[in-house]
Order: sequence, then C-alpha cells, then structure tokens
Amino acid sequence: MDGESTSKSGTILSHLSELRGAVIRSLWVIVAVFLIAMGLSEQLMVMLQYPLRVTDYPIKLGFIEVTEPFVVSLRAAFLCSIVVTAPYWIHQIWRFVAPGLYLKEKKYMAIMLILSWLLFWLGAVFCFFVMLPITLNFLVSFGEGFASPTLTLKSYISFLSLLIIGFGLVFELPLIIIILAAMGLISAASLKAARRYVLLGCFVFSAFLTPPDWISQVGMAIPTYLLYELAVTIVCQMEKREKRKTTKTTSKRKAKAQGDG
Repeated sequence: MDGESTSKSGTILSHLSELRGAVIRSLWVIVAVFLIAMGLSEQLMVMLQYPLRVTDYPIKLGFIEVTEPFVVSLRAAFLCSIVVTAPYWIHQIWRFVAPGLYLKEKKYMAIMLILSWLLFWLGAVFCFFVMLPITLNFLVSFGEGFASPTLTLKSYISFLSLLIIGFGLVFELPLIIIILAAMGLISAASLKAARRYVLLGCFVFSAFLTPPDWISQVGMAIPTYLLYELAVTIVCQMEKREKRKTTKTTSKRKAKAQGDG
C-alpha cells in the first residue's frame, strides 16, 4: 500500500516537474521574442494601427498619461510575442500531454500540432484583418454626428489584444472536439444533440470575450458555431470510416473462420 502511494506521489511530482519545465521553456522563448519586439516597438505600433487605417473614419490615437506610450509598447510587444511564439508554446502543451496518449493517438500528434498553431494564427489573422475593421467602423459610427474619434493608446491596444487572443483560442475549437472524439470521450450523436446549447453557449462565451457591442459578439459567435459544425462533420466522417474498418475486419474474421471450418 505504501509502495503504491509512493509510486503515485512520484508520478505526480514527475508530471509537475515536466509542467514546470514546459512553462519555463515557453516563458524564455516568449521573453526573447518580447525583447526583440520592444526593439521594434515603433514599427510594431504602426503595424497594429492597420485596422484604424482601413476604417471609413479618420481615427486618431493619443495618450493622456506620460507613461502610457511606454506601457502600451510593453503590452503590444507582449501580444506580438504570444502570437509569434504560438507554435512553440502549443508544442510544449502537446509535449506535456503526449505521455498520456495511446500509440494510435500519438501517430496523429504531428498533424494535430501543426493544425493547432495554424488554427490559432488563422483566428488571429481573421480578427485583425476582418473583424477589427468592421467592429471599429460600427462602434465609431455612433459618434460620427457629434464628436471626432480619438482613441487612447491604452484602450486601443487592450481592445485589440482581447479580440486577437480570443479569436485565436476560439479557432482551436474544432481541433479540441476532434481530439476528444478520437479519445472516445464524445461522439457525433452527442455533438448533434448539443447543437442548440452550443449555439447559445457561443453567444454567451463571445459576450465574455468581446467588448459590449453586438457586432464583435456576433462576429465571434457565428465563426465559433461554424467551426463547431465543421468539427461535427469531421467527427461523423471519422466514425463512418471507423465503422467501415470494423465491418471489414469482422467480415475477414468470419470468412477466415468459415474457411478453417
């Protein structure tokens, strides 16, 4: 009994040590990219203003605190480091999870790894080039008749960071569902049955992650639900393929049994 508890304790400590190592390695890489981004902070800030430049309104950025430009440069550099290093810290997550996977699941790990960071980048790019200009246009249009739009650096970067990271994480949804299905934890039938609840959940989840305007909330909720439907379709195809494979194997066994008889 003592030996068993000692073994479990050792396993937990080993996992915690692996997690600590993964976090430290990820932080080192993020910090390295963060320092590079800080050295290019002026160019980075110009690039992050792209959504403002493509709106229908002449939006200006300003600051009301002496320390604001510096603090905002830190935030922008941190956002850049998180997005740029996504392949590395996502790889560290997969590396930590890998020992708990079956051999069959590990075979698809490389594909899942590439898909995970591609989906994160896809979400971030979709947000930056599509959703942010639409959302800014919508929000600024409300004050068009009685005020000129002037945003503070802090509010703009906070707004931009929240949406970019939120969309990046949301675009991971299909991959998470597919992994859970491959592990046998969910099925296509349960996913189909949960559709109405998932649709409601998408809007509730988006309300927490986005600013309080319906454009950005709908802009996140609809792609999230479409990604869910994509995952349902893929899981259905996976189950059909597995069923055909099982049927084929069973037929071969029956034929072999009859031949031996």
